[in-house]
Amino acid sequence: MGLGFVSVDEKGIRGGLDVSLQGVGSLVASTNLMSQTPKASWPWVKTLLHSVYDQPDSDSVHAQYDRVIDALPEKLPKVADHLDAARSDLLAFTAFPKQIWKQIWSNNPRSVNRPSGDTILSAA
Repeated sequence: MGLGFVSVDEKGIRGGLDVSLQGVGSLVASTNLMSQTPKASWPWVKTLLHSVYDQPDSDSVHAQYDRVIDALPEKLPKVADHLDAARSDLLAFTAFPKQIWKQIWSNNPRSVNRPSGDTILSAA
């Protein structure tokens, strides 16, 4: 049995769990996106999606996401529909300060990266 981490904020434990689960929702939405994308088109779709995450601020992220969705319907309508439906999951990180976006995106369940730059590894 491993050690788990729960953050406690002004909302209490539930608020901390909600924050943790938003990153999971993003990972699940991305994985489901692969199932909707033809294998030959995946590199292009992946590049488009990365262009969203490379934006400097929340407004730019949302604007780029709109441009990505607008670029897809003609060639990949299922992918465009999936991204449109997954918008809230994939862009949930923008509700938080930019300084912690990379922590939210992390898919390493064994580490907790702190804003100070310290990394804590949990026992698995």
